[in-house]
Amino acid sequence: MTDCNNNNIVSVERDICTGIGNNTIHQLNKLDEKLGKRKRVRIYPITYIQAVYDAKTGTRLDGFLNMVNSIYLPWRGSAKSTRLQVPFHLRRKGLMISYRNIDNEIITEKCILEECIKDDLFKLDSSWVRITDALPVSGNVTIGSNGNWFVDGEDTGFKAQGPKGDNGVPLQPRLSEDKTKIEYSLDGEEWKELFPLSLITPNISFEEPVGLEPGATPTVENVGDGFNVNLQFGLPKAPEVNVGSTTTIGEGNQAKVTNAGTPYAPVLNFQIPMGNTGPQGQKGDTTTIKGIYDTEESLKSAFPDGDGNKAYLVGTTSPYQLYLYLNGEWKNVGAVNEVKAGVFDGGRADTKYGGVRTIDCGTANTIV
Repeated sequence: MTDCNNNNIVSVERDICTGIGNNTIHQLNKLDEKLGKRKRVRIYPITYIQAVYDAKTGTRLDGFLNMVNSIYLPWRGSAKSTRLQVPFHLRRKGLMISYRNIDNEIITEKCILEECIKDDLFKLDSSWVRITDALPVSGNVTIGSNGNWFVDGEDTGFKAQGPKGDNGVPLQPRLSEDKTKIEYSLDGEEWKELFPLSLITPNISFEEPVGLEPGATPTVENVGDGFNVNLQFGLPKAPEVNVGSTTTIGEGNQAKVTNAGTPYAPVLNFQIPMGNTGPQGQKGDTTTIKGIYDTEESLKSAFPDGDGNKAYLVGTTSPYQLYLYLNGEWKNVGAVNEVKAGVFDGGRADTKYGGVRTIDCGTANTIV
């Protein structure tokens, strides 16, 4: 903004402020809101470039700037920061910019991307191609010790290597949500497929295991290839166990098992100690076989309340049934296959039975 009270301003600026020199150029001003009539201030800015039109064609000022297609930018410490000074509405493919770098070289570049509006793409070296004065290519072209191109031994003044570019945006890889491919992104927002996961993921399958001899070391072998892996395991068979002899040894010894075969074909021999002898039981009551009856009914009729510790045989032929009176009733306690003379006294009136003999039953209720 021009200060019209400054006596050091150039004549053109003074003429703009005063209106002298070109009567069609005037500077708008207004009364100061605080000082009122005592002070007038200039109105600035007058307008924006988008509001400036050509009266004949109606073309806006920024349209004229676009047609020029070349912008000179001040150096901002790096090529990346310098490029980002271009306003968004002027960024497009084919735009050319010029700037003076840190080595005092004039650099002219052209944007080559279809879409290079975003800062992270617009600033990249890969988004621009450098335009320089034409380098003569006829003759013997070499690179001198100073890094310039030489043609037929003469220094052209053009450097053979451009300035070091800025670091590019690191590629961000990830596994897709469906876990079928690897994706990449430059901005963390838009993701594109890099390659399917199947390209780096081998297929793994299994063959039926192979049986090995008992005791053999387990094995595993890939019967496929490096990408289609097909694993086959070799597993040792279980040993076959056989039982040999079983021997009874004296009481009080420890039971023993010995292997008469091999570790993988065992034959087991057992040695089992005899059990300890139990204590002698008490002597039981004496039961006397008193007689014999043809039927159970005839015995019960003759002795409805029993006959002490006397036993009776029931039957007409061998085997006879031995009856005892136990717990208030007569009970059949077993068969007697042979009856000899002298076993009991009484019974039927035949001469082959006779004499008296008692049987030691062990307990009062058991016939042995």
